[in-house]
Amino acid sequence: RFRLPDTALRVAGTVVLDLPGSLSEEQRALAHCELIVHHGSETPTRLVLTAKFPTASFNVPIEADTLEIEAAEGDFGPILDRLLLRDAVLLEGPASTEPVP
Repeated sequence: RFRLPDTALRVAGTVVLDLPGSLSEEQRALAHCELIVHHGSETPTRLVLTAKFPTASFNVPIEADTLEIEAAEGDFGPILDRLLLRDAVLLEGPASTEPVP
């Protein structure tokens, strides 16, 4: 969970399943998890990651003062649910120009 500045507009990034290279195809097939990005919207952004689709990107508007990134287990439980968050960026808008009282 991250506290965000008032000027935060969007957050973007790429998430990758971090699977050891020594796994067999049968073992890799058990990799299944979900990344959930809570960004203030009523509906969070959900990304499903599997051995067949090990990479996903997100780019979502910020609608709150906090950002929460959650990893949820998939169909096979918490087996091989290791994720890497790459190239995450926060886009900020201009600071408020209203005078401070």
